[in-house]
This record gives sequence, structure tokens and C-alpha cells, in this order.
Amino acid sequence: MNQLTSNSPSYSSDNTAYKNTSYPFFSSTLKYGIISGGLIAVFFFILQSLGMENGIGYKYLGYGLLGIILTIGLRDYDQFLKKGTTFRKGMSFAAQITLFTGATLVAINAITFISGSSLVFSKYGIEAASFPTLLMISGAIFLEVLVAGLVFTLIALQYLKSRRDYNG
Repeated sequence: MNQLTSNSPSYSSDNTAYKNTSYPFFSSTLKYGIISGGLIAVFFFILQSLGMENGIGYKYLGYGLLGIILTIGLRDYDQFLKKGTTFRKGMSFAAQITLFTGATLVAINAITFISGSSLVFSKYGIEAASFPTLLMISGAIFLEVLVAGLVFTLIALQYLKSRRDYNG
């Protein structure tokens, strides 16, 4: 019979959930997401303190920090992966980092709004003067982070994919 049992070689080679060789996926993505979200928030605060909060190009430069952190995280994760799995597994790893980055930015924006700070993020000339506008701006920031994160992920994964020999 061709049953997959706990004694068969395919089962034991693929089942790494109980070994100590597993990568700390969640904690790593959380760490990289919080770091990149915090760095982008600091960059946005610096832009606002310099009076450059309406410069859309400058704000998109802040997402370059996300690209750098994603590349660092993906290189770390790539060293753990088997050959030929970098692109597929790297996409889910980077997507989770990007989600945590967006959530961190939304949380920081909400905290600054609740605390009454004048450094609340603005988007396209709209300031968060009420809770509905805060939600709208936070949603726009979250979507921008997702799009930028996926673009940087594809760039980083193409770079990492070309560094590995998948033919042997």
C-alpha cells in the first residue's frame, strides 16, 4: 500500500514542525514589521516638523525604509529555506512583515491622534481633525504600505532568486 504514515521517509523528511530547526516565522515578521513601521513613522514625523508633510514624493521615500527592512528580513529567511522555495515562501514572509508595518503605522497614527499631538499623519492635504478622517487617512496609509511592500518584495525576491543555484 502507498499510505503516508509516520514511519514513511516522505512523512518524516517533510515534518519539521517538531524539530528545533524551525524558523521563528511569526516573531521575525513581527520584529521586522514593528521596526520598519517605527522607522517610517519617525521619517513622517521629521517631514512634518520640517513642514514638508505635503510633499508626496518625500513620503514615498519613507517607504524605501520598508524596502530595506524587507530585504534584510528576506535575506535572513532565505538562509533557512531549502533551494527552490525562496520565492513562494518569501512572498508570504514579506507580506506578513508588510501587514505588521501597516498595522504599526496605523497604531502610531491613532496614538498621536488620541494624545492630541500636532504630528498626526496627513494624506493628500487632509489632516485628521475627526475620528472618521483619522480612519480614512490610516486606511490610505495602510494601503500604500501594502502596495509598496509588495513591489519591494518582488524586487528583493528577484535579487535573492538570482543568487541561488536551483539546478543542483
